[in-house]
Amino acid sequence: MINLPEPHPKSVKIETFYEKKKDEKVVLSPNIIQIDLLDGFGFQNFVGEIFKLRGYSITEMAFTGDEGKDIVIEKDRERIIIECKHHKSSIGRPVIQKLHSAIITNRATKGMVITSGSFSKQAIDYVHDKNLPIELIDLQKLRKIASEVNIRIVTEGEKIENSYYPIESQEITFKYVINSINQSIDLSKPLTLIQLAKLIDLNINLMPVYRVKYVINHSTFTNVGTIYEVHKSGILYLDDKNLSNVMELDYLDKLEVISKGFDTRLSKIPVKFDFLDTQKTIYKNAINHIISIYTEDIRYVGGNNVTYTKTCIPKSRDISIIGIIPVYVPVQSIDFNVLDKSYKVSIIENGSTIPFFTVSDLYQCEICKKSLNSNKLLCNDCGSITHKPERWKRTSHSFICESCGKTICRNCGYWKRKWLLMKKVLCKECTIKEKNNKKITKIPKLFLKNEFS
Repeated sequence: MINLPEPHPKSVKIETFYEKKKDEKVVLSPNIIQIDLLDGFGFQNFVGEIFKLRGYSITEMAFTGDEGKDIVIEKDRERIIIECKHHKSSIGRPVIQKLHSAIITNRATKGMVITSGSFSKQAIDYVHDKNLPIELIDLQKLRKIASEVNIRIVTEGEKIENSYYPIESQEITFKYVINSINQSIDLSKPLTLIQLAKLIDLNINLMPVYRVKYVINHSTFTNVGTIYEVHKSGILYLDDKNLSNVMELDYLDKLEVISKGFDTRLSKIPVKFDFLDTQKTIYKNAINHIISIYTEDIRYVGGNNVTYTKTCIPKSRDISIIGIIPVYVPVQSIDFNVLDKSYKVSIIENGSTIPFFTVSDLYQCEICKKSLNSNKLLCNDCGSITHKPERWKRTSHSFICESCGKTICRNCGYWKRKWLLMKKVLCKECTIKEKNNKKITKIPKLFLKNEFS
């Protein structure tokens, strides 16, 4: 894969998808969580993350010995104790009584019981009759709260809409590509790649992936205290065809996923997810991979002044999956000509003027066939890309016409004897203008060592 340089500060800014669509209705895809896949710890983590996204700070969280409280959140001088119950059966009055005691003991403003199920009539009547400062939030209310932070809670079998990463029009996409490539070419005269390139064809294929958004909060303790901790959020991309394969698509992390308002070209491509059948596997594989990412061997000095090494492994309860989106990534194949040469690139747009190149035949010198990472020249006679001119003309892959200043590759160059041993390099056009062109010859092919091996 090819990493292109940052655009030049003076580059003309190209309008992005969201700038152009700001007056249109673009619907962002929500992060999807299959509530049935969560265990008790996962549900508690999930609830905590929802309230974090709503601007609350979590001041305390306990997994065992909680004395009737799971999460303590604060915002605007309001202190709320939340009791999480992750099961489908209804919650009865004893849970409410236990939480009420915790509110009094901890001098909280109010309490919440949040469940993935429902509440019994006795529990609801008890809160109402006693006028308790407790809010009862069942699955339907939790769905509404989650939707406010763009999270959609689904249960087994619910239909999931297709989502897409947005793409630009063909014209804008081509400008992205050519501008990016042009920035990496060091020498091109009198015309640039932008002036010489002509779009031939642009095809789109959709790559189905699962975008998994997660949060990890883990600490490893020893008798000397905390030796390792990680508090991060991140995104994983799992391959739809092989759910154990994590794809390197982090350059898409900041790009919004949309379900409406996208280019109609995408909706016409016949592809299908099997998301409803694979959510359990996606969830499990994501957790396992996150654990492997953040597992580290930590060296520390113990209380006896001896150095130890401990493998710190996060637990699944330290990880909260706060959204999975089945999303199509548009991979665009672009064919274009530069004078006599045809080129093909494949790109993934990433919301900036620098697309991510997955495949390109632009980065191989036409003369030596070796890779071109820097010092590139564009031939203004045939459109080839080669290494820049070298000091010795006999071995150089390219030249600058000594008459008009045009950049040319070796295959397009001519030279004319200049004095006894010196030679003047000319482009094809300038050879025609020469008065005495009998002394002009085609620059011979450069024979490379590998041609004889």
